[in-house]
Amino acid sequence: AVVANLGGSLQQAANAVAATIAAGVSVNLDDAAQGYGYSSFAAAVDAYNAEHGTSYSVQEAKEALGQ
Repeated sequence: AVVANLGGSLQQAANAVAATIAAGVSVNLDDAAQGYGYSSFAAAVDAYNAEHGTSYSVQEAKEALGQ
């Protein structure tokens, strides 16, 4: 729900998810990614990498988000 209501960039979505996790709220990353229109968290990571010229693995992205 956090990501679905954001309506912004992937960076904004990542920031919102990280802030939610930091606040102690459990976040299912696949559900969050699907709320933003991606089939899975891995697909969202791929899109983020393409948009930002990065090469995060799924595990690195999870760790960066605090999971």
